[in-house]
Amino acid sequence: MQGTSIRAHTVRWTLALASASTLALPGCYGMHNDQSTMGGLSLADSSNDDDDDDDVEETTDTDGTTGEDSADAGDPSGDPDASESDGETSTTGASPICGNGVQEGDEACDDGNGDNTDDCLNTCTLASCGDGHVRAGVEDCDDGDNDDTDDCTSACVEASCGDGFVREGVEACDDGNADNTDDCLNTCVKATCGDGFLNTNSGEVCDDGVNDSGYGSCKFDCSQKMAHCGDKLVQKEHGEMCDGDSPSVEVPCTSDCTFDFSDVKQLYCFGSCSWVWPNGCDQGDADLFCRLLTGNPDSVATSYDVVEALDTSGLACADSDVLIYDPMFPPKPGDPAEEARIDLGGPLEAYGVDLEQIFYIELSVAATHGPNSVILPPNCTNP
Repeated sequence: MQGTSIRAHTVRWTLALASASTLALPGCYGMHNDQSTMGGLSLADSSNDDDDDDDVEETTDTDGTTGEDSADAGDPSGDPDASESDGETSTTGASPICGNGVQEGDEACDDGNGDNTDDCLNTCTLASCGDGHVRAGVEDCDDGDNDDTDDCTSACVEASCGDGFVREGVEACDDGNADNTDDCLNTCVKATCGDGFLNTNSGEVCDDGVNDSGYGSCKFDCSQKMAHCGDKLVQKEHGEMCDGDSPSVEVPCTSDCTFDFSDVKQLYCFGSCSWVWPNGCDQGDADLFCRLLTGNPDSVATSYDVVEALDTSGLACADSDVLIYDPMFPPKPGDPAEEARIDLGGPLEAYGVDLEQIFYIELSVAATHGPNSVILPPNCTNP
């Protein structure tokens, strides 16, 4: 304020002197010797009039310049337009508006809608798995967490057995594979004895899902397999005809422990050697031959041929009291003859043959039995 008052007084004194000079120009006689006045101006008034000071101060700018100079003070160049342009408001720094459909500022996207199931959320961020919104056509689910034990995995796929994650309260296990011989089944249930799958990891030897300790099954604790076809022991009480190697290579033992007669060339049935009463080759022998050939107990012969014995192997004389020997090794007096027939055993109930002995000979039937009657493989039904 002190600087402002000094300038105000200076202005007043300058004006006073100018007026006095003007008045004195005609001859300088207009100037009174009374120094208390000059040209009608009271010097005393100009120095002491506080009201005039207030008037001048009101027209003085706050930066110490007079109102007359204030226009130039805004810009050193003196250009009034320059100060006006500085007052214009700039919009380049305005905050982006999410949802206006225009990607601005730090927005990752802006599709102008409030749909959170498309590629751009209503927060103007790109949709991603884990954002809590199910993206249509892309995600099965999205629960917004990384918990793989609930109904929605962290990959935004609906939880299911086999995905490798144990769903709490639903699955007992989930090892992510389809192997049923390990500790977790492909149904996401823990492996146990009796489930029908052999789990060697737990020491199981046998598990057929029955485990009743009966024939062909497993012991109740899965520790062993009970008597069964394939154990090399013939279990006739359970219908086995053979188990493993057959007594005759020409009548092999099948995997279900039955004989395969399908390649037999002839059946000897002359006289008392007939397989079915009465003696001699007839329909009964032909039907029995069909049952052996087909393995079907209901098979019958629709036609058959009786001829002289062939010089090849075949079903031998069924009469156990008749001695059949190898003519190359005839019996010696006092020595028992060596039986040339092979007893396959009987009865063969599965084939409808109730004979106790089923004889087969791998030597020539003609040579061992003589040129007598045999039946060739008949035409057989196989219902």
